[in-house]
Amino acid sequence: MGRIFDDRGNPMTPSNANKGEVRYRYYVSCVLAQGRREEAGSVARVPAPEIEALVRRGLGSETDAGGDHEGRDESDRYARLERVVVRPSAVEITRRGAPSTKAGADTLIVPWSPPCHTRHRQVIGPPQADREGKAIRPIRAEARARHLEAIARARFWLDEIVAGRVAGTAEIAERERCSERSVRLTLSLAFLSPELVRAVAQGTLPHGIGVSRLTELPASWAGQKHAVLG
Repeated sequence: MGRIFDDRGNPMTPSNANKGEVRYRYYVSCVLAQGRREEAGSVARVPAPEIEALVRRGLGSETDAGGDHEGRDESDRYARLERVVVRPSAVEITRRGAPSTKAGADTLIVPWSPPCHTRHRQVIGPPQADREGKAIRPIRAEARARHLEAIARARFWLDEIVAGRVAGTAEIAERERCSERSVRLTLSLAFLSPELVRAVAQGTLPHGIGVSRLTELPASWAGQKHAVLG
């Protein structure tokens, strides 16, 4: 078009990008190519087909209203186009005054908003509620993996001790290069209630319950449930 600008007065030049066999056309603020992004307008890059269609509709509505649209081709449609300014909430289409009149330029404001390219994602967990009926946010997938790994390690160490493959926690600590206290805390995870282990496996354990919190739970299964699930 050659007459499109961003809202800081910078010309927007044609550009394109290919994705597979599909070619996408854009208008890009010229200062971007010059490495001066901070000087670009509020909208520095727009899809060319979308803006061109918007301008065509805007100009078409004006000519239709005047009743002189019959027989006009594309060149006639754009003959009086002065400039197009892309703003965050609208596109300003300025036309020159008709040659047969003394009228100056007029501006048509067409509501518009740039397309959103950000994908919004959220984690949807199984429905839960505390005793007051408030929703409980479940643990994240990364936390679930850490919990399961710690529980599996605790059960493996317990099996080693019961089977006599190791002399005790001191031997495990030396092998794993950690403190004996750390081994004993981890071993407590082997005695979690089946209900809590199921909650970990299903990813329904409340958010904020870390591995260290699980190692500090009471020995009774009822006490564990009350401390974690309420």
